[in-house]
Amino acid sequence: MFNYKTPILYVLTALLLLTGFSPINSSFRGFEEISIADLENSATYMGRSVMFSDISYGDGEHQRYDIYLPVNRDQRKTKVLILLHGGSWMHGDKLNLNGMVSSMLERMPNVAIVNMNYTLASADNFAFPTQFLDIGKVIDHVTALSNSFDVMPEFGIIGRSSGGHLGLMYDSVFDTDDRVKFVTSLAGPTDFTDPYLNRADNFELLFDLLVDPEAYGTNPLETLSPIHNINIFTSPRLLIYGQDDKKVPMSNGLNYLDALQHAGVESHLLEFDAGHSNVWSEAQWNEVFNQIQKGISLYLK
Repeated sequence: MFNYKTPILYVLTALLLLTGFSPINSSFRGFEEISIADLENSATYMGRSVMFSDISYGDGEHQRYDIYLPVNRDQRKTKVLILLHGGSWMHGDKLNLNGMVSSMLERMPNVAIVNMNYTLASADNFAFPTQFLDIGKVIDHVTALSNSFDVMPEFGIIGRSSGGHLGLMYDSVFDTDDRVKFVTSLAGPTDFTDPYLNRADNFELLFDLLVDPEAYGTNPLETLSPIHNINIFTSPRLLIYGQDDKKVPMSNGLNYLDALQHAGVESHLLEFDAGHSNVWSEAQWNEVFNQIQKGISLYLK
Protein backbone atom coordinates (compact mmCIF):
# COMPACT_ATOMS: atom_id res chain seq x y z
CA MET A 1 0.00 0.00 0.00
CA PHE A 2 1.15 3.56 -0.64
CA ASN A 3 2.66 5.74 2.06
CA TYR A 4 0.40 8.66 1.13
CA LYS A 5 -2.40 6.90 2.94
CA THR A 6 -1.07 7.51 6.43
CA PRO A 7 -1.58 11.30 6.77
CA ILE A 8 -5.12 11.30 5.38
CA LEU A 9 -6.63 8.24 7.06
CA TYR A 10 -7.88 10.24 10.01
CA VAL A 11 -9.23 13.04 7.84
CA LEU A 12 -11.24 10.61 5.76
CA THR A 13 -12.56 8.83 8.82
CA ALA A 14 -14.35 12.01 9.83
CA LEU A 15 -16.16 12.03 6.51
CA LEU A 16 -17.85 8.65 6.74
CA LEU A 17 -19.20 6.44 9.51
CA LEU A 18 -16.96 7.50 12.38
CA THR A 19 -19.48 5.94 14.73
CA GLY A 20 -20.53 2.68 16.25
CA PHE A 21 -17.60 2.21 18.59
CA SER A 22 -18.38 4.29 21.68
CA PRO A 23 -17.92 2.31 24.90
CA ILE A 24 -20.93 1.02 26.80
CA ASN A 25 -20.69 0.26 30.51
CA SER A 26 -20.63 -3.45 31.22
CA SER A 27 -20.19 -6.19 33.78
CA PHE A 28 -20.01 -9.94 33.39
CA ARG A 29 -21.64 -11.23 36.54
CA GLY A 30 -21.27 -14.95 37.05
CA PHE A 31 -18.65 -15.53 34.35
CA GLU A 32 -15.26 -16.75 35.51
CA GLU A 33 -12.26 -15.87 33.36
CA ILE A 34 -10.20 -18.93 32.48
CA SER A 35 -6.57 -18.97 31.39
CA ILE A 36 -5.98 -19.53 27.69
CA ALA A 37 -3.56 -22.26 28.75
CA ASP A 38 -6.64 -24.35 29.63
CA LEU A 39 -8.38 -23.63 26.32
CA GLU A 40 -8.42 -27.21 25.06
CA ASN A 41 -8.73 -28.85 28.48
CA SER A 42 -12.48 -28.60 28.85
CA ALA A 43 -12.43 -30.74 32.01
CA THR A 44 -11.05 -27.73 33.89
CA TYR A 45 -14.10 -25.58 33.14
CA MET A 46 -16.92 -28.05 32.46
CA GLY A 47 -20.26 -27.10 33.98
CA ARG A 48 -19.29 -23.49 34.72
CA SER A 49 -20.06 -20.10 33.15
CA VAL A 50 -16.68 -19.08 31.81
CA MET A 51 -14.99 -16.60 29.52
CA PHE A 52 -11.71 -16.60 27.63
CA SER A 53 -10.17 -13.26 26.68
CA ASP A 54 -7.92 -12.43 23.74
CA ILE A 55 -7.79 -15.82 22.09
CA SER A 56 -5.46 -15.56 19.12
CA TYR A 57 -6.76 -16.66 15.73
CA GLY A 58 -3.84 -15.27 13.71
CA ASP A 59 -0.53 -13.46 13.94
CA GLY A 60 -1.93 -9.94 13.52
CA GLU A 61 -2.13 -7.40 16.32
CA HIS A 62 -5.93 -7.30 16.19
CA GLN A 63 -6.61 -10.97 15.49
CA ARG A 64 -8.06 -11.76 18.90
CA TYR A 65 -11.47 -12.69 20.23
CA ASP A 66 -13.24 -13.19 23.55
CA ILE A 67 -15.73 -16.02 24.07
CA TYR A 68 -18.40 -16.39 26.75
CA LEU A 69 -19.68 -19.89 27.44
CA PRO A 70 -22.92 -20.34 29.41
CA VAL A 71 -23.16 -22.84 32.25
CA ASN A 72 -25.85 -24.91 30.55
CA ARG A 73 -24.06 -25.25 27.21
CA ASP A 74 -24.50 -28.43 25.21
CA GLN A 75 -22.68 -29.33 22.01
CA ARG A 76 -25.92 -30.64 20.54
CA LYS A 77 -27.77 -27.33 20.80
CA THR A 78 -25.69 -24.35 22.05
CA LYS A 79 -25.12 -22.02 19.11
CA VAL A 80 -22.75 -19.05 18.86
CA LEU A 81 -23.34 -15.33 18.30
CA ILE A 82 -20.47 -13.31 16.82
CA LEU A 83 -20.34 -9.56 17.51
CA LEU A 84 -18.61 -7.15 15.11
CA HIS A 85 -17.78 -3.65 16.30
CA GLY A 86 -18.04 -0.51 14.21
CA GLY A 87 -15.54 2.24 13.55
CA SER A 88 -15.40 2.97 9.82
CA TRP A 89 -13.32 -0.16 9.15
CA MET A 90 -10.31 1.80 10.46
CA HIS A 91 -11.04 2.14 14.17
CA GLY A 92 -12.87 0.49 17.05
CA ASP A 93 -12.30 -2.44 19.35
CA LYS A 94 -14.23 -5.38 20.78
CA LEU A 95 -14.05 -3.69 24.20
CA ASN A 96 -16.52 -1.14 22.91
CA LEU A 97 -19.21 -3.82 22.66
CA ASN A 98 -18.78 -5.14 26.20
CA GLY A 99 -22.04 -3.46 27.17
CA MET A 100 -23.88 -5.38 24.45
CA VAL A 101 -22.22 -8.59 25.59
CA SER A 102 -23.30 -8.02 29.19
CA SER A 103 -26.91 -7.30 28.23
CA MET A 104 -27.09 -10.27 25.90
CA LEU A 105 -25.63 -12.67 28.47
CA GLU A 106 -28.38 -11.69 30.88
CA ARG A 107 -31.17 -11.98 28.31
CA MET A 108 -29.93 -14.91 26.25
CA PRO A 109 -28.48 -17.50 28.64
CA ASN A 110 -28.53 -20.38 26.17
CA VAL A 111 -26.10 -19.06 23.57
CA ALA A 112 -22.34 -18.59 23.52
CA ILE A 113 -21.06 -15.16 22.53
CA VAL A 114 -17.91 -14.30 20.60
CA ASN A 115 -16.76 -10.68 20.64
CA MET A 116 -14.03 -10.33 18.05
CA ASN A 117 -11.48 -7.85 16.82
CA TYR A 118 -10.50 -7.79 13.17
CA THR A 119 -7.59 -6.30 11.23
CA LEU A 120 -8.11 -2.55 10.98
CA ALA A 121 -7.45 -0.70 7.76
CA SER A 122 -4.19 1.24 7.85
CA ALA A 123 -1.31 2.27 5.65
CA ASP A 124 -0.20 -1.36 5.74
CA ASN A 125 -3.53 -3.21 5.53
CA PHE A 126 -6.53 -3.01 3.24
CA ALA A 127 -9.88 -3.55 4.94
CA PHE A 128 -11.33 -5.62 2.11
CA PRO A 129 -11.13 -8.55 1.81
CA THR A 130 -8.96 -8.89 4.96
CA GLN A 131 -11.77 -8.15 7.41
CA PHE A 132 -14.12 -10.64 5.78
CA LEU A 133 -11.40 -13.28 5.90
CA ASP A 134 -10.86 -12.55 9.60
CA ILE A 135 -14.49 -13.43 10.33
CA GLY A 136 -13.97 -16.74 8.56
CA LYS A 137 -10.84 -17.40 10.59
CA VAL A 138 -12.74 -16.88 13.84
CA ILE A 139 -15.53 -19.20 12.69
CA ASP A 140 -12.94 -21.82 11.75
CA HIS A 141 -11.18 -21.41 15.10
CA VAL A 142 -14.36 -21.75 17.16
CA THR A 143 -15.45 -24.70 15.03
CA ALA A 144 -12.12 -26.45 15.63
CA LEU A 145 -12.57 -25.94 19.39
CA SER A 146 -16.28 -26.74 19.47
CA ASN A 147 -15.69 -29.97 21.41
CA SER A 148 -13.72 -28.16 24.10
CA PHE A 149 -16.16 -25.25 24.18
CA ASP A 150 -19.11 -27.66 24.15
CA VAL A 151 -20.94 -25.65 21.49
CA MET A 152 -22.52 -26.49 18.16
CA PRO A 153 -20.66 -24.70 15.35
CA GLU A 154 -23.63 -22.79 13.96
CA PHE A 155 -23.49 -19.02 14.12
CA GLY A 156 -25.45 -15.80 14.11
CA ILE A 157 -23.68 -12.52 13.36
CA ILE A 158 -24.54 -9.15 14.87
CA GLY A 159 -22.69 -6.17 13.41
CA ARG A 160 -22.85 -2.56 14.46
CA SER A 161 -22.37 0.20 11.86
CA SER A 162 -19.44 -0.82 9.61
CA GLY A 163 -19.48 -4.16 11.45
CA GLY A 164 -22.98 -4.67 10.08
CA HIS A 165 -21.66 -4.28 6.56
CA LEU A 166 -18.93 -6.85 7.28
CA GLY A 167 -21.42 -9.39 8.62
CA LEU A 168 -23.83 -9.01 5.72
CA MET A 169 -21.06 -9.38 3.15
CA TYR A 170 -19.39 -12.30 4.89
CA ASP A 171 -22.60 -14.29 5.00
CA SER A 172 -23.51 -13.81 1.33
CA VAL A 173 -20.05 -14.01 -0.22
CA PHE A 174 -17.80 -16.08 2.03
CA ASP A 175 -20.06 -18.42 4.03
CA THR A 176 -20.40 -21.09 1.36
CA ASP A 177 -20.69 -23.84 4.01
CA ASP A 178 -23.77 -22.14 5.52
CA ARG A 179 -22.45 -22.01 9.04
CA VAL A 180 -23.99 -18.56 9.56
CA LYS A 181 -27.75 -18.88 10.07
CA PHE A 182 -28.79 -15.24 10.40
CA VAL A 183 -27.30 -11.75 10.41
CA THR A 184 -28.37 -8.65 12.31
CA SER A 185 -27.22 -5.30 10.95
CA LEU A 186 -27.42 -2.36 13.33
CA ALA A 187 -27.24 0.62 10.97
CA GLY A 188 -24.75 -1.03 8.65
CA PRO A 189 -24.29 0.32 5.10
CA THR A 190 -25.79 -1.91 2.42
CA ASP A 191 -25.37 0.09 -0.80
CA PHE A 192 -22.26 2.11 -1.58
CA THR A 193 -23.81 3.19 -4.87
CA ASP A 194 -26.42 5.17 -2.91
CA PRO A 195 -25.81 8.85 -3.77
CA TYR A 196 -26.28 9.77 -0.11
CA LEU A 197 -23.24 7.71 0.84
CA ASN A 198 -20.94 8.50 -2.06
CA ARG A 199 -21.74 12.19 -2.42
CA ALA A 200 -18.62 13.25 -0.49
CA ASP A 201 -15.77 14.53 -2.65
CA ASN A 202 -13.30 12.13 -1.02
CA PHE A 203 -15.53 9.04 -1.08
CA GLU A 204 -13.63 7.40 -3.94
CA LEU A 205 -10.34 8.15 -2.21
CA LEU A 206 -11.66 6.49 0.93
CA PHE A 207 -12.44 3.37 -1.05
CA ASP A 208 -8.99 3.45 -2.60
CA LEU A 209 -7.65 3.25 0.94
CA LEU A 210 -9.95 0.45 2.03
CA VAL A 211 -10.04 -1.82 -1.00
CA ASP A 212 -7.35 -4.11 -2.34
CA PRO A 213 -7.48 -3.38 -6.10
CA GLU A 214 -5.99 -6.76 -6.90
CA ALA A 215 -9.02 -8.40 -5.29
CA TYR A 216 -11.76 -6.05 -6.50
CA GLY A 217 -10.53 -4.17 -9.53
CA THR A 218 -11.26 -0.52 -10.24
CA ASN A 219 -15.02 -0.36 -9.50
CA PRO A 220 -15.72 -1.98 -6.14
CA LEU A 221 -18.85 -0.05 -5.15
CA GLU A 222 -21.30 -2.71 -6.30
CA THR A 223 -19.00 -5.62 -5.53
CA LEU A 224 -18.78 -4.58 -1.87
CA SER A 225 -22.44 -3.64 -1.43
CA PRO A 226 -24.64 -6.26 0.29
CA ILE A 227 -27.63 -5.18 -1.81
CA HIS A 228 -25.75 -6.39 -4.91
CA ASN A 229 -24.72 -9.69 -3.27
CA ILE A 230 -28.00 -11.46 -2.54
CA ASN A 231 -27.76 -15.11 -3.52
CA ILE A 232 -28.41 -18.68 -2.41
CA PHE A 233 -26.02 -18.23 0.52
CA THR A 234 -27.85 -15.21 1.93
CA SER A 235 -29.26 -16.09 5.35
CA PRO A 236 -32.26 -14.43 7.05
CA ARG A 237 -31.72 -10.81 8.00
CA LEU A 238 -32.72 -8.52 10.86
CA LEU A 239 -32.15 -4.89 9.86
CA ILE A 240 -32.37 -2.05 12.40
CA TYR A 241 -31.94 1.55 11.26
CA GLY A 242 -32.64 5.09 12.41
CA GLN A 243 -34.99 7.23 10.35
CA ASP A 244 -32.85 10.32 11.02
CA ASP A 245 -29.47 8.67 10.48
CA LYS A 246 -27.13 11.18 8.84
CA LYS A 247 -24.39 8.61 8.30
CA VAL A 248 -26.16 5.54 6.91
CA PRO A 249 -29.44 6.65 5.34
CA MET A 250 -32.72 4.89 5.99
CA SER A 251 -32.85 4.21 2.25
CA ASN A 252 -30.02 1.70 2.69
CA GLY A 253 -32.23 -0.35 5.00
CA LEU A 254 -35.45 0.02 3.03
CA ASN A 255 -33.96 -0.72 -0.39
CA TYR A 256 -32.04 -3.70 0.97
CA LEU A 257 -35.21 -5.06 2.57
CA ASP A 258 -37.05 -4.78 -0.75
CA ALA A 259 -34.25 -6.57 -2.58
CA LEU A 260 -34.12 -9.34 0.02
CA GLN A 261 -37.84 -9.92 -0.03
CA HIS A 262 -37.90 -9.89 -3.83
CA ALA A 263 -35.25 -12.62 -3.74
CA GLY A 264 -37.27 -14.63 -1.24
CA VAL A 265 -34.88 -14.11 1.69
CA GLU A 266 -36.67 -13.94 5.03
CA SER A 267 -35.97 -10.51 6.44
CA HIS A 268 -37.31 -8.01 8.95
CA LEU A 269 -36.76 -4.28 9.33
CA LEU A 270 -37.11 -2.25 12.50
CA GLU A 271 -37.11 1.54 12.21
CA PHE A 272 -36.27 3.88 15.07
CA ASP A 273 -37.16 7.56 15.28
CA ALA A 274 -33.49 8.28 15.88
CA GLY A 275 -30.10 8.79 14.28
CA HIS A 276 -27.17 6.40 14.01
CA SER A 277 -26.71 3.49 16.42
CA ASN A 278 -24.41 5.43 18.74
CA VAL A 279 -27.33 7.67 19.82
CA TRP A 280 -30.07 5.08 20.32
CA SER A 281 -31.84 5.30 23.66
CA GLU A 282 -31.96 2.63 26.36
CA ALA A 283 -35.51 1.78 25.35
CA GLN A 284 -34.45 1.38 21.72
CA TRP A 285 -31.54 -0.86 22.70
CA ASN A 286 -33.95 -2.96 24.75
CA GLU A 287 -36.00 -3.42 21.59
CA VAL A 288 -32.83 -4.35 19.68
CA PHE A 289 -32.19 -7.13 22.18
CA ASN A 290 -35.83 -8.25 22.00
CA GLN A 291 -35.58 -8.58 18.23
CA ILE A 292 -32.27 -10.44 18.45
CA GLN A 293 -33.87 -12.88 20.89
CA LYS A 294 -36.62 -13.52 18.34
CA GLY A 295 -33.98 -14.13 15.67
CA ILE A 296 -32.24 -16.65 17.91
CA SER A 297 -35.50 -18.51 18.54
CA LEU A 298 -36.25 -18.64 14.82
CA TYR A 299 -32.86 -19.35 13.28
CA LEU A 300 -30.57 -20.75 15.99
CA LYS A 301 -32.92 -23.46 17.23
